[in-house]
Amino acid sequence: GALTPQVQSVQMNTSSSPISFSVSAGTAAWLQIAPATGLVMPGAPVTLQVTANPSTLPPAAVTSPYKAKITVTATGATNKTLTIPVYFVVTYQTPTVTAIWPGIGQVGGPATTVTIFGTNFAAATVAKIAATTPVGLKTTYYSPTAISAVIPAPQLVAGTDLTIYASNPAPGGDSTTTVAFTFHQQVDAVVSAASYLSGGAPGDLVTLFGQNIGPPVPSLLSVAAGFVVTTTPSGFTVTVGASAGPPIVPGFLAPIVYASQNQITVQIPYEVTLGLGQAIQVTNGGAVNASGTVDVAATAPGIFTLDSSGSGQAAALNHDGTLNSGSNPEKIGKDVTLYLTGEGDYAVSINPRTGFVMTTAALAALWPAPLPLPLNPPPTVTIGGKAATVAYAGPFVGGMLGVLQLNVTIPAGITTGAAVPVVVTIGGADTHLQNVTIAAKP
Repeated sequence: GALTPQVQSVQMNTSSSPISFSVSAGTAAWLQIAPATGLVMPGAPVTLQVTANPSTLPPAAVTSPYKAKITVTATGATNKTLTIPVYFVVTYQTPTVTAIWPGIGQVGGPATTVTIFGTNFAAATVAKIAATTPVGLKTTYYSPTAISAVIPAPQLVAGTDLTIYASNPAPGGDSTTTVAFTFHQQVDAVVSAASYLSGGAPGDLVTLFGQNIGPPVPSLLSVAAGFVVTTTPSGFTVTVGASAGPPIVPGFLAPIVYASQNQITVQIPYEVTLGLGQAIQVTNGGAVNASGTVDVAATAPGIFTLDSSGSGQAAALNHDGTLNSGSNPEKIGKDVTLYLTGEGDYAVSINPRTGFVMTTAALAALWPAPLPLPLNPPPTVTIGGKAATVAYAGPFVGGMLGVLQLNVTIPAGITTGAAVPVVVTIGGADTHLQNVTIAAKP
């Protein structure tokens, strides 16, 4: 956390014969000298450049400098060795704080450990709560950019927002920046329920993460009237975005697929306007419980994976309905079935679409023509880097509109194996960042 000092120099001269030399800083790895060897000629002095690197040295008191010695060994000189003492002070710098996690707390909750991010932290850095008499917190040092601190339970009783800063011993002093530890919830991240990448599209299933944003008892998907996913399990609701107007609708109710204390999965309503920073609000009994934003694009495809991690083996079926896996690969020329979300708003003849669970009658009415269904924009798929034929792209009976089924033929000429890359592209957006794979065999 200290500033890098200027390079110091030592000039070596000879008044008569040439002198060869070597230079060593001993065990002081923080001290660099150049050149380490050389030849001093009469009338041609050599300057040693001495640099101290503080990056590996923690700050210390001015009265406790780091010590080293430079030893110059020469041949052809009266003094065979010359020792130069070096004293190096690494002082505490003024810290900064830039972020805190978690940034919210529970009123009346237990002692809470938070991680504070910033710069110029050191072993003696102490996190403090700003007050008339500042409250020092038990602080653990991890790196110059990260510390943790324990907020004691008595500080959580009132539910009053806390202002936290960092303090270093002199001459560093207190940080001029602060972070807030609050008691209102926030949606920290909104990601695809399939890929776990940020953002979404109309009809996309997305997952909201945040501390205490949902019900303490998990709530599962519920279907009303036989074909619409409900929006108010456990008294919680989620609204997303606003209409372009007129009139402006402040937010559209999102069907809730799953809700728990720190995680809620919803469908982005098809009515939401495209754009960055679309508002999200979680309410509990009509009161706003948490808020956040999500970027909504026309398409944002994400493939569901077998372990729900967003990458690796796809949640895919072989042509015979068995699970595709490294121990059960599909043959080249056969179809595999993939499932994804974020395909965008394509079934515009269904109204309302948001939360709609596909029925046999609706599917038959929607696409009476032979397969494949005319998904617009049509998806393209590569398997093992080669274009694959899309035999079917559309919804399936019993699944929400917004979860897409893709039947894809494994192309010839690929390198087979347990982890063959699959990339789906819809409307210019693709899934390559997921690194999703299937298993294929000759």
